[in-house]
Amino acid sequence: MDKRAPAAAPEGPGGSAGGSGWAEALTFKTPGRPPYVAVFLMSIKPQLGRQILAGQRRCELRRLAGPLVQPGDAVYLYFTKPAAAVAGRFTAGLVFIAPPRSLPRLLQQLGDCGVGEEDTRRVQGARYAVLIEARSPAPCAAPVPPAAAGLRPPPSYRRLDPRSAARLEALCRGEKI
Repeated sequence: MDKRAPAAAPEGPGGSAGGSGWAEALTFKTPGRPPYVAVFLMSIKPQLGRQILAGQRRCELRRLAGPLVQPGDAVYLYFTKPAAAVAGRFTAGLVFIAPPRSLPRLLQQLGDCGVGEEDTRRVQGARYAVLIEARSPAPCAAPVPPAAAGLRPPPSYRRLDPRSAARLEALCRGEKI
């Protein structure tokens, strides 16, 4: 079981994190141990996934739905139809958890990270949203159908068990398994 403790969010433009800026945003870390790198599979529209892999979109916004992605975790991108394949990956950088009403201010502070109004509308109504910074994006050697790795596409994102993660990583590097 993960033991993730919230860390204080960066201070907002007013100086104190207690009432403005990123007051309600949290980043997560694992205290007292070296970081464990979890591997996630995330479904994404091909156009948005290509923007991440090209470095044009530096963040991905999701409803909080399941295990938390932490800084340093590997996130593989499953491009939905018509591609229907894992096309690449990125390493999670900063991770913010915030109520949707706090997103405009958070996004303003982060600058242009590729998240737009359509993305923020998609998370409206959720209790919390997660904003994941996409670092070191890299395409797979060739698209990987999820069935080749023994996987089913997730509705949004999910953590992979170590065996499935190793299989997907090898296939994404172009190795035969």
